[in-house]
Amino acid sequence: MITYKIYQNINLFFSFVLFPIQLLLNLFLNLLSNLGVFFIPILLCLNFIYILLLGVVLVSSGVCKYLPILTPFISIIGIPAAILAQFVVTITPALDGLKDRFKKLIVIDFYPYSLDMFLMVMQKGPATKKIKEIFAVMNNPALEPVVAEEIMKAENE
Repeated sequence: MITYKIYQNINLFFSFVLFPIQLLLNLFLNLLSNLGVFFIPILLCLNFIYILLLGVVLVSSGVCKYLPILTPFISIIGIPAAILAQFVVTITPALDGLKDRFKKLIVIDFYPYSLDMFLMVMQKGPATKKIKEIFAVMNNPALEPVVAEEIMKAENE
């Protein structure tokens, strides 16, 4: 839980710093998507970067889960990867809808427990006790309904 709070505080700081850049890039990429100019290669590059960063986040989350003694060391890699992955998701235009973007963001937003959240979102795992604890202290009104829906789906299965 301490790693989660550290990640949230670092993420909050970088959110203030990166918000103007995210806004401008998102507007620019949305304009390109409406015009159809060179958009497919840009979208493919952004998705490739996201997949690489998500892999780093999931691997570091798995190490944190199965080898908790390494959590402080692996967080040095995992926290920046999670912040960059969140940045890439927010600048990518939501062509497939906001719900899919929110699912990507909740996997990243639960950083040290991202592997559990990823498995839960992919309907391959239950809602763990740690996910429920983080959901109870979560302070993100945009993502809370999606997380609640995913937890309900996981508990009903």
